[in-house]
Amino acid sequence: MNREGWAYAHYTAGMGLGSATLDCRSPLVAGAVIPEATIRFMAGKGGIAPGGMTSVWLPNGTQPPQIDDKTKPSYLEVAVDGRPFTVRLQNTWMYRTEGDPTLRQYRRMADVLLPQGLPEGGQVTWRWTRAGFGRLVHGGYDDRAHFRVFVDHDADGWEEEIAGSPWVPMVADAAGRLMLRAAATAVVGQPVRLTATAMDAWNNAATGYRGTVEFAATTGPDGKTAVDQPAQAELPGPWTFNALDRGSHTFAATFSRPGFYWVTIKDPAAGFTAESNPIEVFAEEPEYRLYWGDLHVHTEMSADACNGVMCPSTYADSYRIGCERYGLDFQANTDHHGYSQGNYDESDWEVMKQITNRADAPGRFVTLVATEISHGRGDQNVYFPAGDAPYINTGPRHPLDMWEFLRRYECFTVPHHFAQSMRPWDWNNYDARLMPLAEIYSNHGRAEFTGNQPHYSRHPTPTIQGKTWQDQLARGRKLGAIAASDDHFAQPGYSGLAGVWAKSLTRAEIYRNLKAKHCYATTNARAIIHFTLNGAEMGSVVRSADAPSIKVRAACPSAITEAVIVRNGQTVYTAKPAGRVVEFEWTDPSPAGEAYYYLRLKQTGQPTTDDLLKGQPDYTWSTPVWIEKP
Repeated sequence: MNREGWAYAHYTAGMGLGSATLDCRSPLVAGAVIPEATIRFMAGKGGIAPGGMTSVWLPNGTQPPQIDDKTKPSYLEVAVDGRPFTVRLQNTWMYRTEGDPTLRQYRRMADVLLPQGLPEGGQVTWRWTRAGFGRLVHGGYDDRAHFRVFVDHDADGWEEEIAGSPWVPMVADAAGRLMLRAAATAVVGQPVRLTATAMDAWNNAATGYRGTVEFAATTGPDGKTAVDQPAQAELPGPWTFNALDRGSHTFAATFSRPGFYWVTIKDPAAGFTAESNPIEVFAEEPEYRLYWGDLHVHTEMSADACNGVMCPSTYADSYRIGCERYGLDFQANTDHHGYSQGNYDESDWEVMKQITNRADAPGRFVTLVATEISHGRGDQNVYFPAGDAPYINTGPRHPLDMWEFLRRYECFTVPHHFAQSMRPWDWNNYDARLMPLAEIYSNHGRAEFTGNQPHYSRHPTPTIQGKTWQDQLARGRKLGAIAASDDHFAQPGYSGLAGVWAKSLTRAEIYRNLKAKHCYATTNARAIIHFTLNGAEMGSVVRSADAPSIKVRAACPSAITEAVIVRNGQTVYTAKPAGRVVEFEWTDPSPAGEAYYYLRLKQTGQPTTDDLLKGQPDYTWSTPVWIEKP
């Protein structure tokens, strides 16, 4: 289904003539196979004209139905007014993975074409046996598996969804692991936020988890030296998860000595163990704290998420998921612009801004008003500093007229999947004022340099020469680095993150330090990076004739296998630390005059991560520091 079809489905929802019921086991469990599901449709007023049709869109991620062998799983049969009838099955891809159909994700559709039509009150029945349902639970707090029923009652070739398509509650499977996320920066004696979430095998929050957990902590260069309690830390006591937790709970810990720490959570009865990202504890309040966020999240307000993936969260629930389940410090919902493409309209935009502003909680969780502009010359997100922002529809023309439109407002833009074969960015339209950053990693892959390995990409051309981050840096473009999830599955913060050094957790500070390039990118590591050149922080421009002197201090969730200094696209220094902490100073013995320098950390992969990263190392990239002639 193309964007025009998505738009039609979105804006005609509830206009289909007829009604439907569903008979199946309730609730559904993620990943489960159920004996039978039966959907019954009754034609509405006037019936269905000859040549019309009706169809069911099955829940996202379901096993493909088949009509050839009733002894095998996922057999689907159809009857019209009690008589067996032919059904047409469609597997419509939900998002692009050109060139490799085995990697596409599909929506399953079962169409009933009615050359003779169907009288008012006539019935169509779909009976689906040994059905394998989807693995992903809607990310909200009212989780449902929808069987969306459509009807083309007037045979004009366009189907409308009926009002009240049937649904059944869907819940996560039993917990299979724990996840622990921690605030990255703390001061001796002050509480540190810990967010613990039980996850099922499909990375849904296991809302039925009732295990009892306990905590420990480690420190030291290898990250494995046990912390004495209470001499060095006060950790939470045992906690038994309850129904109000819905699989997630926020705790607090305090530390009495400066240093890097990692907190471990255990459920001894279940055999679950998880470790937090590193926490850096200072003796006194530092000038800047590190905050973690996801700046590229889609919800029900994006047509490709709502009518394609069919497993998004609501706009409001997305913020709750990022904050309460994934322990994010900040988040931007960046739903696609364009009413005509099936996305939100101007009145929706007003509500979206209100929700974003209500979710903004300075000191705990920051939200940014943002949107995505998608065009044939590339896709970009637009971020605004305050609670108000203009509604952007499909026009004006992209991108030159768009730049003129955006210059009327305080904002900045970030291109994404700019080097992959899915609407790669047209860098002839680069604008230094409006484009301080590039999203160099997301679920579309890694765009650091041509041929970078691993590329983490589903696209047939993972990196296009001349389009990568290093290609743009070589052209003198001062682009900082962030990563983001580009999430369409109600999992903000799961993979691809931006780290921002800011003086406080407020919207103004997060916005200011993103625009100032005081930030960096990571696949999923939440590694702490301090990177300076001649005392200047990442994102700075240094005008000096002195030899470039670089200082690095970093801590990672897993072992660091390589710490690399990149100058003008070339590796000029490599350190191979033995543990999870690296600290060194290096002075360039052969400076290149005007240049850029950045740090790339390679870390061992984490055991539980998203599909793109399984079996792969994690990476973290600093934003460069640039040297110019004094």
